[in-house]
Order: sequence, then C-alpha cells, then structure tokens
Amino acid sequence: FIVIINLVQGKNLQLVFKSSFWTLLGFYNWFQIFSTDTLCGLGGIWSLSIEDQYYYLLLFTGSVFLILKIQNFGIAFLVFYILMAFISLAMRMHNAEGDHSLRWISYNTVSRLMGFSFGGIVACLLELEIGKFRGHKAKIFYSFIAIVALFAAYLSLLSVKAYTAKAFLAGWLCAPLLLSV
Repeated sequence: FIVIINLVQGKNLQLVFKSSFWTLLGFYNWFQIFSTDTLCGLGGIWSLSIEDQYYYLLLFTGSVFLILKIQNFGIAFLVFYILMAFISLAMRMHNAEGDHSLRWISYNTVSRLMGFSFGGIVACLLELEIGKFRGHKAKIFYSFIAIVALFAAYLSLLSVKAYTAKAFLAGWLCAPLLLSV
C-alpha cells in the first residue's frame, strides 16, 4: 500500500525499493540519516527499526554469553546494560555539543538505546534481588529502583537543548515516580 501511494505521488522506483528494503531489514532509521528523501507512510518506522536493532544486539550479546559459558546471566546482563547506558549517554552528550545534522541526532541508534538500557538495568536489579526482600523491605527496594530509574531518565534530559522540550519531558517523567509511591 505504501509503495503504491508513493509511486502515485511520483517517487522514483529506486527510492521506493531502497526504503522498502531497509524497512524490512529493520534499519530504516539509518536509511533516513543518509537519504535526502523519504517515503510517505514510513515516518514512524525509524523507531521500530531501533527496537529491531536493540533485539538483534540482545540476541547477539546473549549468544556471546552462552558461547563464553557465562554462569551468572543476571550479573552479565546488568554489566552489559550499564555499559550500554554510559555509551548511549556519551553519544547523546556528544551529539548535543557537536555540529551534527538533525537527522543524525534524531535517528542514531546508539544515542537512542539509553531507554532500553535503563529498563534493562531495572529488570536485572529486580531479578537479582527477587526473593531477598519481603514486605516493607521489598517496597523500599522497589521504590529505590523507581527513583534511580527516574534519576537516570532526568539525566538524559541534559542532552536536550530547548527549554520547552526539557519542560515537556520533565513533566512526563514525573508520572512514573508518582505511580511508584
């Protein structure tokens, strides 16, 4: 359907083929970085491509852990997610300070992996501590995890330059804290 719409709108067949190819592979975000033209109807596919790439990375990392015969997957993945968070944050800070194109800043996979890494860190911490805390101690631990995750999310706001964007995102980041209490 998207191919037909774009051909009717006069997009050339080569662009339609390349866009469709990279979309199906899950790398449309990189196509958007380096392409001067994009297709109608594929605007939001870049975020799904980043999700695909995250799952490819997770599959690759898990396979490496299996090949290396890592015994404690929880600790190994926790270290993986922490490294991924620092690399992603460094990339976001570099993008914010450098003279990069809006396409590079918007669609770069590495700088967008921060959210996945924060979620992974929280999941690993919860998995590693499950069963150790009961009752009141469990509520304190889970609240601590929520506050740390929220702090990490606010830390990512340092890479957003516009005040209005920061204010908007800060408002949305308050919701998880209020729900966890």
